[in-house]
Amino acid sequence: MRKVLTVAVIAMMLLSLGVGVAVAKEKFKGTVQQLPFQSYIGDWVIDGRIVQVTPGTKLEFEGGPAQVGSFVEVKGITFQGEFIATKIETKRSRR
Repeated sequence: MRKVLTVAVIAMMLLSLGVGVAVAKEKFKGTVQQLPFQSYIGDWVIDGRIVQVTPGTKLEFEGGPAQVGSFVEVKGITFQGEFIATKIETKRSRR
């Protein structure tokens, strides 16, 4: 968990400084297939993709609670081959 948070913080700092690193912003929608055991912080699986959720990830549950089977919209960055969520929002339907 500490590694994930450290990578996320470094990536965000580099982005804010405009340093040329291989960071790609991305957005996608999908169905939650797996959540961490005791909290929302940790690895989620959404449509087969591992999504890292950190304490800095903004979570919005306007479409209901996040649970296995929930449809969500995910925004984040890919840094060093790992997808780090900056925002996850539950949706009421697959639109």
